[in-house]
Amino acid sequence: MKKVIISLSVIGVAAAAIIGGTIAYFSDTETSTGNVFTAGAIDLKIDNESYLVQNGEVIRMDENSWGIEDGDLDAPDHKLFFNFTDLKPGDLGEDTISLHVNSNDAWACMAIDITDTPENECTEPEESVDSNCEDPDGGELQDELYFAFWADDGDNVYETDEVIFKEGLAGEIFDGAFWALADSQTNVWEAENVPLEGGVVGQEPIVYYVGKVWCYGELQEDAKDPQTDGDPVARGTGFLCNGEPVTNVSQTDGIMADVTFYAEQARNNGQFICGEQEEQGPTVGANLGNYSAPQDCNVYVDDEGDLQAAINGASDGSTVCVNDGDYNGVTINKPLILAAVNGPVNTAVINGGVRIASSDVTIKGFKVIPGYWSGTYAGFYLDTNNVGNIVISDNDIDGTTQTNTDRGIETLYGGVYGAITITNNEIHGVVTGVYENPHTGSIFQITYNDIYDTTAGIGGFNHSNVAYNEFRGSGNEAIGADSSYVDGVANYNNFLDGTRINDYGAVPTINAENNFFNNGGINQTTANEVDYDPESVAQYAHN
Repeated sequence: MKKVIISLSVIGVAAAAIIGGTIAYFSDTETSTGNVFTAGAIDLKIDNESYLVQNGEVIRMDENSWGIEDGDLDAPDHKLFFNFTDLKPGDLGEDTISLHVNSNDAWACMAIDITDTPENECTEPEESVDSNCEDPDGGELQDELYFAFWADDGDNVYETDEVIFKEGLAGEIFDGAFWALADSQTNVWEAENVPLEGGVVGQEPIVYYVGKVWCYGELQEDAKDPQTDGDPVARGTGFLCNGEPVTNVSQTDGIMADVTFYAEQARNNGQFICGEQEEQGPTVGANLGNYSAPQDCNVYVDDEGDLQAAINGASDGSTVCVNDGDYNGVTINKPLILAAVNGPVNTAVINGGVRIASSDVTIKGFKVIPGYWSGTYAGFYLDTNNVGNIVISDNDIDGTTQTNTDRGIETLYGGVYGAITITNNEIHGVVTGVYENPHTGSIFQITYNDIYDTTAGIGGFNHSNVAYNEFRGSGNEAIGADSSYVDGVANYNNFLDGTRINDYGAVPTINAENNFFNNGGINQTTANEVDYDPESVAQYAHN
C-alpha cells in the first residue's frame, strides 16, 4: 500500500497597524494537519475444497483442500487444485474454489494452461494403440479427461438452479486463455454484469464460489435439488462419470497445468474485458522452492547409504529416491530417474559431480558440487556420444567452495545428442555455467535457470534454445559465441549487472531478440552479428 502524504499550508492574512512609527503585526493561523491520500488495493484470496469420487464413495482430499490463511497461490509452498497420480477410468473429482476480494470492487478472470503432457512410460497395451508412445511429451490424457465449471453457491454440489459456464476436454479448453468470471460483459453469478464486491474494513468480504468437476471418461449431469442438504458426501457432487469411452492410449499419461486468477479494479474501469488486460509478459529464472517430489520410488537411499551402489543395483527405468545427506559423486550409466526426496533447498548433496553416460536419464532436486571427470571439473558431465532424453532440473549447482576451474554443466566435444533439457537450476560460483563444446543433434533446451557469479554464463553457445533465464554477475560474458557457432537463439532472458552477449566472429547472425539488458548489452567484433532488436524495455519478472 503506497501512501502519498500531502501537506496543505494555510496562509493567515494579517491586518497591520502603524502606531507611533512602531509596526505591530496581528496574526492568526488555522491549519488542517495530516491530510493524506492513500492508494487502495486489490487483494484476491483463494481457497479450495476438494473431493474424489471412487466406486460411488465421496472422499475429501485434504492434500488439495486449503483455506485462505494457508498462503498465496504463487508462494513457494503453494497448494494444488489437483494432484492425482493413479487415475482409473470412471474416476470423478469435485472442487469448490472460493474467491475473496478484499478492499475494493474488482473484475475477475481465471485461466488454466497445460504446461506438460508427459507420456511417462509405455505399457504393452498402450504401445499397441499409441503410435506416439515413445515421445516423452506425447501423452494423451488431456484428450480423455473432461472438465466442467459452474457458478456454485458454496455447497460443493451442482444443482438444478446453477449454470455451467465452461466445459470440455482438458486439451481443448486449457489453452491459457482467460475466462470471464466477472467483467463488463459477463458475471457468472449475477444476471447483471457487475464486479465482485470488495470487503469493507472490519467486515468479512463476500465470498464467490466456482465449482469444478473432472471426469476420466464421459461426464454426465446429475443435478441435485437445491432444497436438500448440500453435503457432497451425503448426496454426491451433482455429476456422474462413465469410464467406458476411455482407451488404453492414455495409460500412464499425465498432464501438468497452471491455474491463474486475475483481479483488476472496477472503479473508473467500466469497459474491462477478460483476455484484453495488459500483457504481463513472461517470467524468467529458477524457483527451487517449487519442487515436485518424486512419485512411485523403486529404490530409497538415506544418508548412510552408498548412492553409486544404489544406482548400480537399480533396474533400468527405476526411480531412485535420495533422502537428505551428503553423497560422493556418481556415474549414471543406465536409464533411470535420480531424484532428491526433499529438493535442493533442504537437501541431498552430491559432492563430486554427476557423470551422465546413458540416454533416458532425469536428475533433479540436488545440491551438486562439481567434481573431476576426464580432465575437467564439472557439476554435470555429459561425456557419452549418441545419448538423449536427458533432463537436468531443479538443482543447485554450486562451485563456490571449489578452487579449481569448474563448469556447472559440460558436454562432450563433438558429441551427438538427442533431447537435452536443462531447466529450473541455479548455477553459480563456477567459471562457466554451461559449457557447450561443439555438438550436433537435437537443439538443447536451456530454460528458466539462474546463472550467476560466473566468468561466463554460457560458453561456446551453439545449437541451443536459451530462453527465460536470468544472468547476473557474469564477470566476462553471459553468453559467449565463437566461430564454432552454427545456430541457436537466445530470447526472453534478463541480462543484469552488466552481463552481456559477446560475439567473437560467429556467423551467421545470432538471434538475440526480446532480451532485457540493464547495462552492457552486446559486444560484437563486427556490426550486425547479433540481432538484439527489439530489446525488452522492462526487466522480466523473476519466478
